Amino acid sequence: MKCYQLKVKLLNISKPPIWRDVLVAQDSTFEDLHHIIQIAMGWESCHLHQFIVGNRKNGIYIGIDQFDMGEDMLDHTQIYITQYLKKKKDKCWYEYDFGDGWVHEITVVGMVEISKEQPVPFVIKGKGACPPEDCGGPWGYQELKEIINNPKAEDYEEMMEWVGEDFDPNYFDLDQTNSYLFEQFLMPSIEEMIEQRIPNNVLVNFSENHSSSWSKEQLKIAKKLFGDVVDLKLPTVKPTLSKEEVQLLATNYVEQIFILNPKAVHLDGQGSFIVVIVQLLESFGIPCIESTFEKHINLSKKGDKSIEYTFCQFREYL
Repeated sequence: MKCYQLKVKLLNISKPPIWRDVLVAQDSTFEDLHHIIQIAMGWESCHLHQFIVGNRKNGIYIGIDQFDMGEDMLDHTQIYITQYLKKKKDKCWYEYDFGDGWVHEITVVGMVEISKEQPVPFVIKGKGACPPEDCGGPWGYQELKEIINNPKAEDYEEMMEWVGEDFDPNYFDLDQTNSYLFEQFLMPSIEEMIEQRIPNNVLVNFSENHSSSWSKEQLKIAKKLFGDVVDLKLPTVKPTLSKEEVQLLATNYVEQIFILNPKAVHLDGQGSFIVVIVQLLESFGIPCIESTFEKHINLSKKGDKSIEYTFCQFREYL
């Protein structure tokens, strides 16, 4: 699957420059691109905007017809970016807040091949914090940076109170930005998929024990309740993994399971990895089950004891 890689650069800004490299779906409208830029850059969507395609000085305007300008403004909900961004190095411009005058240059870096697991839209990399809203545009922002970098400046305390003590012009939180994009663009579609999900007649056995080791009775009941059994071997989770690495590993396996779209997932084992797996699967509406067994103690004629476990039932994973 291919998608756009776009570079969004805020013009008339330096030290540091502010830009984002963003993956954008080919079927995006300019309205979609507006929302992507707002989140990727860090704006708050509280001002008017427009796109300019073709020539920046006398090009075609795309956006919302906020001033009832008729044919002068094309409806951004009806225009796809493929109509104007057709090849590498093609450009358009995005103007935000006509008072402050923030101008973003959008350049096609290229069309890139991505895996089906890659979320889109997605910021690959970026630099520089988003300027505060209503700070006076590029020149006002430059003055603001000079003041907060000079504790002796007359307006230092007032400006620090306004922007917050944690504001750093050099800081860009890539993970948080992609989390916001996920919530805005991908979470609604996932929720819709969950609501409309028609599972396959499959039970995923996510376990260290292959289903070939199950008893005939366990297999018979599994097939009756869920359908075919598909084995997915439980990975070895190294004790040195961090919380974030465990979550990433669990996410990768849940993606594999989600593609199979099973009626349920059979689990055994405990620990933080299994906890994350269960939480993720249940958030996608996929039930998790476990096997229960009855313990039998047998006595031989010689008085020797032996222990035997027989399958009892499948139940909701506890």
